Amino acid sequence: MLSPVVESGLFGALFLLLFVLGLTNVRAFVWLAAFLTPLMTPRLTLAIGIDWHKVVGPLALLLAVLARRPRLELPELRSLKLWLLYASVVSVVWMFAEYTVLHRYWLAEAMGLGAAQSVYKMPVQLGTFALVVASAWLVPRSGVAHANAASDGLIWGCVASIAFGLVLVAVTGRGMLSQNEMQGIIEVGTVTVGRIGGLSGEPKMLGAVLVVTNLFLLCKIVFGPKYSRKQLVLLATCTVGLYATYSTSAWVAFALGVAVLGYTSLRELRSSRWHRFAAIALLGVAGALSTPTFRDAVEERLAGRLTGRTSEVERQKDNFLWPVLERDPIHGIWGFGFGGTDLEVIPLVPATERAYRRTPTAAVTGMRFLGDTGVLGVLGFLAVLWYWSRSMRARGSTDGAAFVLVGGIATMSCSINALPCFLVLAGAESAASTLKAKDAYG
Repeated sequence: MLSPVVESGLFGALFLLLFVLGLTNVRAFVWLAAFLTPLMTPRLTLAIGIDWHKVVGPLALLLAVLARRPRLELPELRSLKLWLLYASVVSVVWMFAEYTVLHRYWLAEAMGLGAAQSVYKMPVQLGTFALVVASAWLVPRSGVAHANAASDGLIWGCVASIAFGLVLVAVTGRGMLSQNEMQGIIEVGTVTVGRIGGLSGEPKMLGAVLVVTNLFLLCKIVFGPKYSRKQLVLLATCTVGLYATYSTSAWVAFALGVAVLGYTSLRELRSSRWHRFAAIALLGVAGALSTPTFRDAVEERLAGRLTGRTSEVERQKDNFLWPVLERDPIHGIWGFGFGGTDLEVIPLVPATERAYRRTPTAAVTGMRFLGDTGVLGVLGFLAVLWYWSRSMRARGSTDGAAFVLVGGIATMSCSINALPCFLVLAGAESAASTLKAKDAYG
């Protein structure tokens, strides 16, 4: 485990390198920024905690202004701005009510939580989310090579995290950097297995970013005009990494994404491409089912967790929202604003759970959106994905259009840290398809 001083020093050195590259070598900047996006180590840990996915997007926008680079407006990203504006308005209205009437943060303060988790919870959450959304603007609109650098960098960042986790498992028996020894292991049948989180934090966090990466590679292979051995090797590597996280939420999200991808390819692609997808899917399923460890893991992590006597569903952070919506269903329409859901559910958290010393923030992206922006926010985000996908399809990017839809739906089903990775890849594909269309039509 790195000390806070060493880790923050590494973060500062990499940030300085990013800043210099942003002014001198844009392609290298994009590659490194995308490489760091799925990583949680190193992070700034002195005084405040800052992760890379909250930095790279705003830094890219700042450098574009400083370097006076040309901008290429994308209509699909304008729709994303409108959705963020709606969510911000909802949050600001609730903030006004919080500080003038509700004062729910008083209970958070009584729990001994710091200012960022209590009195400033809502503005901090709103600002953080705006920084994450800025990841969609990582790629400058000046060259297709920059878009390719973004996707390559992010994929290799995931591979580096997987490799680090596997090395940790081999050396220590645990595949993540954490002081909690139980987070890095799991009992599968009668065997204790190390779960990998690598450089991406907890196993569910690495699993979430690998869901997005795997679906991106699948869309390239199935929908793209051609595919390479490199893409197949990377897909196999990231799939092994996803399995080794033993993350239930990531497995379910990936299965959902594959199902949507299969339906899309069956409806819209030529038979040869459908066969390409079917062959990959069947090989994956056959390989998994032939592994006894996989069958035991599914029973332990999925069936047992959801329906067995060891079920922890009632203590899952994502489920504290339901009693609130049952009590005040009207608020399910527009939500409680960013951070507002966390403050709203604190009274429902058992006293034994409050020792966690954090507000019970939902981990799954869809649940965060439902609580903070309501049904209108969830439907609005799905509408953004639909419009985004249609815009890219109209420009001839079939693989990019498929990824935006499939990857976006899967992102809604897994941990929130998958969102910046999805936005980096989707934004890069949008820029590439727009530039290719402009070149084609002069």
